[in-house]
Amino acid sequence: MIGFFGNKDNNPSPEQVDQINAEMTRHGITHDFHRYEDAGHGFQNRNPGTPGESAATKDSWAKTLVFLKSVLGR
Repeated sequence: MIGFFGNKDNNPSPEQVDQINAEMTRHGITHDFHRYEDAGHGFQNRNPGTPGESAATKDSWAKTLVFLKSVLGR
């Protein structure tokens, strides 16, 4: 599982992300969470390469594509 979270988001809040991370670790669930200090809710909704794209959007999409290629084998 891969997850992307903005630390300015309240749903889930950074504290909730910490709890989810801890529980997944406790249960041995493989996961890779990425957090972005200046990102709020929905930062990944922009298409890669569009005007106004934030650093968090660009980085999260790059990581998403690497993750999908590793899982799907393409």
